[in-house]
Amino acid sequence: MDKSNYYGRRVLVNWVDQQQQADPAIKVLPTIAVHAQTIRCYRCNTETPKRLAALPNGEYYCPHCINLGRVSTLDKFYHVLEPNQFTVKKPVLSWHGQLSPLQERAAKQVASRMKDHQRQLLWAVTGAGKTEMMFKGLAACLARRERIAIASPRVDVFWNFTRASRQPLLIRIWRFYMPIRSCRTTMPS
Repeated sequence: MDKSNYYGRRVLVNWVDQQQQADPAIKVLPTIAVHAQTIRCYRCNTETPKRLAALPNGEYYCPHCINLGRVSTLDKFYHVLEPNQFTVKKPVLSWHGQLSPLQERAAKQVASRMKDHQRQLLWAVTGAGKTEMMFKGLAACLARRERIAIASPRVDVFWNFTRASRQPLLIRIWRFYMPIRSCRTTMPS
């Protein structure tokens, strides 16, 4: 088992595959917390009444993220701390466009929130430049050697970022499974 497959991720492992875990560097984490009246999924962070998530034999599953594949109390997450030995190629992003003053203001706010590891919703109509407004914050994160995950239902967002990036990327299209590898930027669709 190659532990680099688990760097910086929580990889869902079912109870059958858990028997193979031998490397002590791999942390085994629960997938669901069971409380008196509810469960909390550690994948989607949703709380559900127990009666809506019950499986036989006192086990539970998360109905909220079922479209990603079932996660239950029978499963575990495998995780290995990221050694973060990525090299930074300068410039980290190469985009030669220009933002409007309002886009620039939004881009600075996004970069500031990313630096402080805070949540940020960037909401605008299609074609407003949301991807481009993220570039400044993403470039700063990559320069700080941080790991990034970008999720979008639109594949064109990934291609825009791929064209601008000078760093290795891993793009994971939903339901298209490819081998996992350690990479600073992961983009699941």
